[in-house]
Amino acid sequence: MVAGVCPASVPFASVPALLKEVSIGFAVYYTTEEFRAVIEAFADGRVDPSPLLSRRYGLSLVNDAFDDLTRTAAGAKILIHP
Repeated sequence: MVAGVCPASVPFASVPALLKEVSIGFAVYYTTEEFRAVIEAFADGRVDPSPLLSRRYGLSLVNDAFDDLTRTAAGAKILIHP
């Protein structure tokens, strides 16, 4: 199951997948119910979302935030706050 995307082209060896009769599925989006369940889990403390956020930037540093994202794939979840 593929649940993410890569902005660059990725080589794929189709013959081994064909010979093994591999099935590949892609997740396109989340449902409204899934978003609601996650928001509720954050709100009531069942899930701590803080490890998902790697950096915070003030609104005046939004250009720096995008520059940082183009330099590294690590910690790609950022928050822009006023």
